[in-house]
Amino acid sequence: MKIVFSTKNVNRASFLDICRYAYDYGFTGFEIYDAIKERSQHHDSILRRERTPDAKRKLINRNLSVSALRMPHPVESDETSADDILKYVDMAANSGVANIIVRVEKETSFEILKEKLSDAIKRAEKSDVGILFETVGYLSNTENVLDIINFFSSAAIGASWNVRGTYFGAGETAETTIKTLGAYIKYVRLGDMKDGKTVLIGEGELPVENLINALSSLNYEGYICAAWNEDINDADIVLTHFANYIGNISREKKEYDQLYYKITEGRPMTVTPEMAAAVISVIETVHAQNPLPLQY
Repeated sequence: MKIVFSTKNVNRASFLDICRYAYDYGFTGFEIYDAIKERSQHHDSILRRERTPDAKRKLINRNLSVSALRMPHPVESDETSADDILKYVDMAANSGVANIIVRVEKETSFEILKEKLSDAIKRAEKSDVGILFETVGYLSNTENVLDIINFFSSAAIGASWNVRGTYFGAGETAETTIKTLGAYIKYVRLGDMKDGKTVLIGEGELPVENLINALSSLNYEGYICAAWNEDINDADIVLTHFANYIGNISREKKEYDQLYYKITEGRPMTVTPEMAAAVISVIETVHAQNPLPLQY
């Protein structure tokens, strides 16, 4: 899995510093929040045309990537114009960023969405840039996302799955979200909650391992972005915990898959109670070495 973070709460003096930060914390890249601000603040930003080649080298040298550009205001907001969205598509295309992420917080007519998005979608289709609708606010109900996707009927349109939005906001299980959006899911933002408050990943009510397994069923190989915590704004704490937690789950899954392949020699087979007990024993051994809540 390719884990990334948003620069929303990461304040660094330069684009190079952000690259170093991502590399040091074991992330595979980062999402740029508020691309206009990023371009104006950092003299070496990848979003400045004259610095793009050098910025790309900084990423490549550390095996990093910019996962997406995320707009700071909802599409329906007066602070977001059609030209703004078009600029984001152009910045993504010029800097080699695959996606921009937009959101619709309130129910908005298709006419308004068409007015603000049509030009950007046409440009995105030509530039091979994805415009991803994030599942928050009105779009927490993924049926509403699907309605927008069907309305525009463009290969450039996809979904950014904000798990907090769908699971805690709309009460959707991972299976329901995947059934509704399926291959339209191009990006995932992962965060946890407990008693209505945001908490560190794995410390809340979200069945994280089940969700990771659900993504595996989609053969999802895209980015998983750490969702920020409203009560803990310290980037060091949030990101260190996220990287370690997701890393442990990934290692456990890899060891389980290797064990299953070894037992079955790659062939489908019926698992007996004895075999299941043996597998659980291995999982418990792994958990003892890397403690995490067990979920059977």
